[in-house]
Amino acid sequence: MRRRTDLRNPVARLGSRDPETRRRAAKELALHPQREAVPKLCWRLNPEHDGSEDVREWCAYALGKGRAVAGVPTLVRALTDPIRDVRCIAASALGAIGDRRAAKHLRDLLQSDEDDLVCQYALTALATLAPTDDRTAGAAVRVAQDESRAPALRQLAARVSAVHNALSSEAAPTAQPMQLELLTGAEPTRPNGVHEPAVIRLPRVVYEPERDTDLAEQVKRQRRGICQVCGVPPFRTRTGAEYSEAHHIDLLAEGGPDTAENMLVLCANCHCKLQFANVEYERGRAGRPRAVRINGERFNIRWRGGPAWA
Repeated sequence: MRRRTDLRNPVARLGSRDPETRRRAAKELALHPQREAVPKLCWRLNPEHDGSEDVREWCAYALGKGRAVAGVPTLVRALTDPIRDVRCIAASALGAIGDRRAAKHLRDLLQSDEDDLVCQYALTALATLAPTDDRTAGAAVRVAQDESRAPALRQLAARVSAVHNALSSEAAPTAQPMQLELLTGAEPTRPNGVHEPAVIRLPRVVYEPERDTDLAEQVKRQRRGICQVCGVPPFRTRTGAEYSEAHHIDLLAEGGPDTAENMLVLCANCHCKLQFANVEYERGRAGRPRAVRINGERFNIRWRGGPAWA
C-alpha cells in the first residue's frame, strides 16, 4: 500500500512524485529553513535524482538561505549543473554560506564556464568569501583583461580587484557592504517567485576624514545653534535636545582644516543647500566669509550671537 505524503511537512513533500509539490516544498524551506531538511535538499539538488530544474533551483536557494554548511559539497557539484540558473544560484548560495573551502571551486568555475552571468555570480561569491585573497584578485584581473567577456562582467571584475587592493593595503579602512546592481540590463537569475532586491553585494571601501565631533558640538553651543545663514533657531528633538548642524566652509574632503574658524552652524535645510547647490563665498580681509551666494541668491553670514544678527 502506497504511503501518503504528509502535506503539512515540507521535508516530507520533497519526496512527492509531483514536481510542483516538490518545488513548493523547497520554496517553503527557503523561506523557513529547517536543519533536518538539508539531506533531502542535497539529494534533490542532484540532477540524477530530480529532473526538474525549478526544484533544483529552489533546493540550492534554500541551502544558501539556511546557511547549510553541510550542503557545501553538493552545491560545489551543482556548479557544473547543465542548467545555467542552477549554477548561478549554487554560486550565490556558496557565497551566502561563507565556507572559504568553496573559493577554489568558484575560481575554477570562472575559468571553465563561458556564461557571463554565471561568472558574475561566481565572482561576487568570491568577493564575499575571500576579498583579501590574492588568488581572488588574480582571478578577477584575468576576467577583467579578457576581451571576450561581457563589459559588465569585466567591470565587476575590475571593482573586485580594486576592493582587494584597498583592503590589502596597510592603511585599509573598514569595508562596508554596498549594493551593486547587475549591469546586464536584465534582472539577476532567481528562482521563480523569489521577491528580493535585484542586487549583488560587494564590499565598499569608504575613506572618511577624521573630524573632531567634540569641537563641532562646542561651536554649536557657543553660537546657540542658530543658523548663520537664515537665522532659524535650532529645533528640539523628541529627546529634548536642540538640533543644528556644523558645516565646514572649506570641506575636509578637499583638505580644509577642522577648526572652529572653518565651521558654520546651520539648520538642516541650509546645510543641504551648501552641500548640493551652487555655492560661492564672499570673503573678508581675514579670509572669513561674510556672505554666501546659493544658486545666485546672496545671504549674509551671521558671526555675532542673537537673532538680530546683521
